[in-house]
Amino acid sequence: DIQRKLQQHIHEMKEISKQLGIMEAKKSELQILKRDNMHERRGLENKVAQIENVKQQRLQYLRNLDNDAYKATLWLRENSQHFKGQVFEPMMLEINVINSSNAVYIENTIPVRDRVALTCTNKDDMNFLIQSLRDNLNLGINIVYSDPDETIHMYQPRIPIERLKQYGFYAYLSSLITAPTPIITYLCKNYRIHNTPVGNDQTNKCFEDIPREISCFFSDRFRFSCSYSRYTGEKITRQNEIKSSGCLAISVDLAKLENIQGQLNDNQRAYERYDVQIQELQNRITELSERKERLSESLKNIKNICQNIQTIDSRIRVVHNNIEQ
Repeated sequence: DIQRKLQQHIHEMKEISKQLGIMEAKKSELQILKRDNMHERRGLENKVAQIENVKQQRLQYLRNLDNDAYKATLWLRENSQHFKGQVFEPMMLEINVINSSNAVYIENTIPVRDRVALTCTNKDDMNFLIQSLRDNLNLGINIVYSDPDETIHMYQPRIPIERLKQYGFYAYLSSLITAPTPIITYLCKNYRIHNTPVGNDQTNKCFEDIPREISCFFSDRFRFSCSYSRYTGEKITRQNEIKSSGCLAISVDLAKLENIQGQLNDNQRAYERYDVQIQELQNRITELSERKERLSESLKNIKNICQNIQTIDSRIRVVHNNIEQ
């Protein structure tokens, strides 16, 4: 019976040692994957930081352009809890031009005064800002109001862009940017960005033929403004060359940022999955190690019993020999 138990223990310990070896190898493999995952995540986080650094560049540009607006922005960030509605930082920090090459058209539409303005959606907040920034801090800051009940759907182009492609137009200003809805609706209401198309060199050749509904538009190099004489009905077109100030050309690549954020989310889920698998393996390894330790102790006791049996057996043989003698 002792010999049978001894063989069983030895066999079970071999099996446990084999399983532990497989599990330790799997655990090491998962730890390598987890470490690689961590390195990948740091790389992605660095890319996000580089993209978001654009915001810091814009803030520095704002500081150089209008120091009062810069100070107001810092004050707003520290006192955002005091407002009833939404209050947005200067438009040049909130607006993002999807393709930086189109920034020149936005810059030639929105005057600097509004580019550095704060936007409120509550009139009480607006009064509070005027008192806090203008009266108390003596900052020359522009503050505008945007009706929160207005939506982007309220501002639709008079003519679909598809019908204007023959003139070289490829987009309306409103489709070239992203920004919080209150800022978009403010710009639609005050600067008609939803009805201002942007064209190419072809537009320069046929600007006289543009439909009457379009009173302001861009070619690749010029801004055109059209009006009609009240008396003769004659069309009057003003043409101004456009120049970029560069403030909105510093733009965040939202598509790239969204893609990297998606990769980061996938990376985080994989990291957590590796973590769970490693923990499960570790729990199983601990359980088997404890089982192996108990078997080892039991095996030690069995070997001691075997040794005692052999000792007693030797004594018996000695006594038998003495008796026979």
